[in-house]
Amino acid sequence: MMKQHRSGNALPALVLFFLSPVLAELFLGSTSLSKAQGLFLESFFYGSGALLVRETARRFRMGWTQVILLGLAYGMIEEGLSLQSVFNRHFLGFEIGYGRLWGVNWVWGLVIITYHALWSITIPVFFAELLFPARRSVPWLNKAGITTMVIFFVLSGVAFFLIFYRMSGFTASWIHLTVMAMLVTGTISMAFSLPIRPKQAFRIRKPAGPVTALMAFTAACVWFFILDLVYLEGHMGLPAWVPLSLAAGIASLMFFLGRGWSEQEGSDLFRFFLASGALMASMGFGLFTLIQSGNKLDIISQSIFIMVTVSALSYLGIRLRKEQVNNKT
Repeated sequence: MMKQHRSGNALPALVLFFLSPVLAELFLGSTSLSKAQGLFLESFFYGSGALLVRETARRFRMGWTQVILLGLAYGMIEEGLSLQSVFNRHFLGFEIGYGRLWGVNWVWGLVIITYHALWSITIPVFFAELLFPARRSVPWLNKAGITTMVIFFVLSGVAFFLIFYRMSGFTASWIHLTVMAMLVTGTISMAFSLPIRPKQAFRIRKPAGPVTALMAFTAACVWFFILDLVYLEGHMGLPAWVPLSLAAGIASLMFFLGRGWSEQEGSDLFRFFLASGALMASMGFGLFTLIQSGNKLDIISQSIFIMVTVSALSYLGIRLRKEQVNNKT
């Protein structure tokens, strides 16, 4: 029975391993199909990170708030310690120092770290568990699997650092790296210190599912607008505190609403609409970016990805709605 249990967990673990880089990089257009070979190395880092976050959350019976916190820690590790884009003003040859102060790219750092927390970790974990509902609450890795993922994560993280250091010759100061490491540690500690089942302090009446998806889609579109604003020359004349305040406000509002909805009956379906709206926004942004590049293969492939994803989301939404109806009867 133990062997069957382990073999039954292999498929969901493998799906999540590849789902994370696909949703975070391929769907966003950052790693397009014409450059899909980059997904190989990215899978080791993204996939192992997503699996380690999920494994931690399920073994310690954490909720989605803790998953997001662990996702934030992941984003800090990737962009702060490995790629160091939070500190490198000319990352990948782009000028991303919008709102730069004390050697930190504040607008870029806030947006990209939160992006990883949601699109690289939380959303892939959520959809992977929806695809395997019978195994959503149990660990998917044994001790050997956890050890392997830790090795993948560390080695691929070091590989990313060496690759980007060779490309740019940049490395952050020891003070910046120390502070970032402390933030990572503090965020992980916060995830473990929160109560497993916090008391519900408030209830918010949930809107209809499509309205929820539209709200998430709109918030995500604004998020990607801020991300794109970093690259725009002149930044549309907006002082950095404007996008920083906007990003902080959106994140706070969506977290507040999400917590108020998620504690209620039928929360899976509403998390589904939230995640779906955010995912469609990232894919739309990816398509817009690829259209600007003019690569026909990438534009066609992204359009196909969107159509396939809409079909898959429709199937999952119908299944969740039926499950909700059955639970009520």
